[in-house]
Amino acid sequence: METPRTLPASWIDRIFARLQGLYGTLWVDRWKTGELRQIAGGQWVDVGMLNAKATWAGELAGFANRPEVLGRALEACRTLKFPPTLPEFLRLCREEAGRPTAVARLSHTPSAAEIARQRETAARIATVVRHRASRADPLAWAAHPGSQVAMNAIWREGMHQGNSVLRAILDKHIADGICSSAGRLLMRWDGSKWVKA
Repeated sequence: METPRTLPASWIDRIFARLQGLYGTLWVDRWKTGELRQIAGGQWVDVGMLNAKATWAGELAGFANRPEVLGRALEACRTLKFPPTLPEFLRLCREEAGRPTAVARLSHTPSAAEIARQRETAARIATVVRHRASRADPLAWAAHPGSQVAMNAIWREGMHQGNSVLRAILDKHIADGICSSAGRLLMRWDGSKWVKA
C-alpha cells in the first residue's frame, strides 16, 4: 500500500482539535501570526495555523496507514505538561509504532476432563464461600459441627460447663438425629449439607 504524501486534512483537523482540547490557548497561541486568510467557505483562519497544519500533515504522512499510532500518540500527550512540538509528536508516534498493538492470543479448547475439574473446583469454592459466609454467626460451628472434635466441644460446654446456648444447640442436635444422647456425632456438616459421620 502506497503511503500518501500528506495526512488527510480531516485527520489533521482532529489532531489539532484534540491538542487544543488538551492544552487550550497554549496550543492555539503557538501558531498565531495575526495574519488572517480567507479559506473555502468564507472562514477566516490564521496563516500560522494553516502553515502548521500543512507542515504537520506532511511530516505525519508516514503514519497514514497506521491511524492507531496517531491515536495512541495523542493519548500519550495527556501526560505532557506542555503541548508537543512537531518533533516531539513525531517521537511519540515512533515510540507508539514500536509498541505491540495486541497481545498474541493462545487458542485452547478444554477437554471434557478439564471442564469437569473446573466444575468440581467451582463447586468446592462455592461451598467454602457459603460456609465462610455462615461464619458471620459465631456459633455456626456448633450449629453445623463438621467433626467429632466440634461435637465434643459442644458436649463438654453444653453438658458439663453449663453453657445454656450450647446446651440448647446440643438438645436440638439430639432431637434432629445429628448426634446421639451420649454426644457421638451421627451426621456431620460437609459445608453444604449433612452427611453420615
